[in-house]
Amino acid sequence: MKLLVRKLIVFTIILSTTQIINLRISEFSVFQLILIITVVVSIVGLFKIKTIGYGKHIPFAVVSAVSSISAYFISTNTAWAKSYLLLGFMMSYLIFIIPIYFNVEDIGYLEKALIRSQYITLIFSVYSYYMFYFKNGIPDRIEIFKIMYIELDEAILRRAQVSNQIRLTLPYATPPVLSVVMAMCITILIFNKSLFGRKKRIFLLTAFTIVLVFTGSRTGIFSLAIELLIIGGYKFLKKGFNTKELRMTAGALIAIIALVIVSGKENYIAMLMNRIIYILNPKVISRSEHILYPLEGIKIWLDSLYNFALGIGFGTSSNITGKYVPELPPYFLNSYVTWIVERGLAGVYLIISILQLFFSNLRKGKESENYCSLLLALATALISCFFYETLNCYFVLILIAITFVLDKHHIQIKQ
Repeated sequence: MKLLVRKLIVFTIILSTTQIINLRISEFSVFQLILIITVVVSIVGLFKIKTIGYGKHIPFAVVSAVSSISAYFISTNTAWAKSYLLLGFMMSYLIFIIPIYFNVEDIGYLEKALIRSQYITLIFSVYSYYMFYFKNGIPDRIEIFKIMYIELDEAILRRAQVSNQIRLTLPYATPPVLSVVMAMCITILIFNKSLFGRKKRIFLLTAFTIVLVFTGSRTGIFSLAIELLIIGGYKFLKKGFNTKELRMTAGALIAIIALVIVSGKENYIAMLMNRIIYILNPKVISRSEHILYPLEGIKIWLDSLYNFALGIGFGTSSNITGKYVPELPPYFLNSYVTWIVERGLAGVYLIISILQLFFSNLRKGKESENYCSLLLALATALISCFFYETLNCYFVLILIAITFVLDKHHIQIKQ
């Protein structure tokens, strides 16, 4: 039974990118269906396990689930709240169950599953590029073998193009989410050379980098760049310049620039550079939504003792008139602020727990490439949380669940 559950969990991780694919015979997506099966089978398996042990993942999963219920009932945005309640339950359970069925020796195995979950992203990216430039655009409905389909609403289609250029987004709802996922995958592949053979690793690094660039999103690019600069600065201060690493980095940058030039997408690159220059321009930064929305969120959270303690619920901000921005979206373009405002003190606890999970294991998790690459991928996600709603991405939450496996290992060593 334990082996079956382990295989089902890995299969669920690999299929996490099929959330967008619906089945004709069911109201559930492919991912939701396999996740439900995994939940049922794993619960049965728990009855055969004598003890589930102890770990910080247990209180985290419980608080996450309870706060999701609270945020659902408090919310005044019913449709949004239903979606996020389901997400909260699904991910709370995975964070609870993965550290029970997997040990620290399995981290590399789970990291492979995360990378393999993105193979379908490469297929979607080629499809999107082909349809946009050779078939008059991406359709709003994609049929798959007459048994599955994908429906793309106007918002997704609008985000998938800008300045008459494609912005890769599938299988996620927005280009920024895809860019962050690609940045995390690139981080894992850079710092873990043992997951795949050399040729496959280079191919995946190249393919994921191309996808990252053509999302046209600052979020993933900034997050990866900031992390690599921090790591590079740390290595320089500790060891000085490493000529080989310097050559490899310069070669990678030259390859990316060459790829951009050969692709002939000057308008696209100009658009991306303009977006980067805009966000760094001190003359306009005071008007940037990435600054004003989080400020609105903090103000709303501190407006009353009720909001401070319990939060305002999922998506409720879309029904609130802001002080700095009159019309607010159902989020605040900052995962930390969004979780805290939506869930109140429970959100504060969850954010502190995630940060503590990272920093406490960072000091201990340098024994192998598996540990190091896992924690650095989590670092990429945590940096991106300042720029976008990254904590609502399945990939990120599964990565957090895997990091709890490492945390449980260090707790057992202490005991």
